[in-house]
Amino acid sequence: MTVIDRNGDGTISYNEFLAWWRTQDRFSKIGGRTAEDDERLSRAVQYFQYFDKDRTGEIDGNEFKALHADLVKNSFTKLSLKDCLAVLDEDGDGHVSFNEYINWLIRIGSLRG
Repeated sequence: MTVIDRNGDGTISYNEFLAWWRTQDRFSKIGGRTAEDDERLSRAVQYFQYFDKDRTGEIDGNEFKALHADLVKNSFTKLSLKDCLAVLDEDGDGHVSFNEYINWLIRIGSLRG
C-alpha cells in the first residue's frame, strides 16, 4: 500500500495504480512474494482492468457480473455472484473499487497479502 499510495491518503487512485503498474520492477517492491504469487496478482489486476470498461477504477454491477464469471472460470472463487457482491462492496455504494476487489481476493485466500 505504501509503495503505490504516493500521496499517503490511504487509498490507491487509478492514476497511482497506473504509475506503479507501468514500472518494470513493480512486484519486487512488494516483497515476500513468490513468482506464482506475482503471476496470480498480475492476472487479478488484468481481470479488473479488462472489465473496468469505463476506466474509472471501479466496476459497476454489470461489469462485475462479467468479471465474476471469469474469476470462477479461473478458480479465483467459487462463490455465487450475489455472495461475492454482498461481501465485496464494502462501502455499499453499488460499485466495486479496485481496493475492495484486491482486499476481497486476499481475504478469501485467492491472493497472498
